[in-house]
Amino acid sequence: MTLLLDPSVGLGDGCTLSADDQRLISQIQGRTYAGIFGVAERFVNAKIVEMQAAHVFDGQTALEALVRFSDEELKHQELFRRVEALCEQAMPKGYVFAADPNDVARAVMSKSTWAVLALTLHIELFTQSHYRESIDGDAMLSPLYKDVFKYHWREECQHAMLDELEFRRVDARPATRTATSSSRNSLNWWGLSTAFSRRRQKPTQPISPRSAAACSGPMQQVRHPR
Repeated sequence: MTLLLDPSVGLGDGCTLSADDQRLISQIQGRTYAGIFGVAERFVNAKIVEMQAAHVFDGQTALEALVRFSDEELKHQELFRRVEALCEQAMPKGYVFAADPNDVARAVMSKSTWAVLALTLHIELFTQSHYRESIDGDAMLSPLYKDVFKYHWREECQHAMLDELEFRRVDARPATRTATSSSRNSLNWWGLSTAFSRRRQKPTQPISPRSAAACSGPMQQVRHPR
C-alpha cells in the first residue's frame, strides 16, 4: 500500500520517523478517516429516511431527491466497508476501529432534528473542503484512495444542497428554536456552535464553481418548498 493521507497532518512537518513508519501512520490515518465516514453515513441516512415523511403528499420532487440521497448514503456505507476490507488485507494486524456505527447513530438520533441536520450539513461542508485541500492535489496518495473520495465528494456536494434546504425548512419553524438548546450543546464537540451561529443570517455557499462543475444529476436542481 502507498500513502492514504499526508502523514504530516498527524505528525507535523518536522517528523523524524523513517519513510516506512510515516507510510504506516498515513495508512492508519486514512483507514480511520474512511471508518469515521462509514460511521457518519449511518446516522445521516437514518435522519434522511425520517425526513422523507414530510414530503410524502405535498413534495414529490423533494421526496424523490431525498430517496435518492438515502440510496447514495447506503452505497457510501458499502463503499467504506470495502475500503476497510482492503486495508485489513494489506496492513499489519492489530488495528481496531472502536466506534460502533449503530451506537453512534442512536446517540445522535436521540437529539433534536435541528441539531442532527445542523451536524449533517457541517459534515457535508467540511467533506468538500478537506477533499479539495488535502486529497485532490496530492500526487503522493494512492490513486484508488483518491478516487474513492473523489466520487464520494461529487455526491456529497449535491447532498449539502439538500441538507441545507431541509435545515432551513426545519429552522423556519418557531417552535424549533426553543427546543434545540440542549441538543445543540450536547453535539457541540462536533464543532457546531460557531459554525452555525455565523451561517443563520445568510445563505450558505457550499459549492465552489469547481465543485458545481463536477456535480451532476437531478438533485443539483432540486428546490423544494418549506
